[in-house]
Amino acid sequence: MVGLLLAMAIAAPPAKGDARSVLRRSGCQTCHDSALSVEHTDALEQFDLKDPKWSDGMTDRQLPILLQRMGDRPKADLAVVRSFIDTELRTRRQKKAGRPEMERPAGTSSKRGD
Repeated sequence: MVGLLLAMAIAAPPAKGDARSVLRRSGCQTCHDSALSVEHTDALEQFDLKDPKWSDGMTDRQLPILLQRMGDRPKADLAVVRSFIDTELRTRRQKKAGRPEMERPAGTSSKRGD
């Protein structure tokens, strides 16, 4: 069991910190990092990249908007953020359904009859 959990953690998609690094490199920090500026209060209310839990206050509807706002960025950067968003939304859905993400082996579906 421990080996399975370890394998899943190693194979996990990019973490919140990876997405945060990409967003910083993409220029989002100018409005969304209170360590650099507090002038953009509306942007900081959405998320603050200074906070390691920067996305926790974002709604499920707001998360995908990150990709739209990134514009024409390198495909690798977009892939990191897309993977984070997909994983975050899946984790949130599982928590709402009362099923922690780590209970199912990687690659299995939550749907019945698959």
